[in-house]
Amino acid sequence: MANYAWVISMLAMTVAFPTFFIFSATRRRSLLVIALTSVAIAIVTALIAGLTQ
Repeated sequence: MANYAWVISMLAMTVAFPTFFIFSATRRRSLLVIALTSVAIAIVTALIAGLTQ
């Protein structure tokens, strides 16, 4: 389970990082929502990966 959580965490951060910079350039609120949701998913799954090892 920890391996799956780690992969999901990395994918979520891969989405969040460029999305936040695109939001900064365009100021579209939907991109901010996507970026913050991706970061939240990454944090939760990273905690799951760390605690289930």
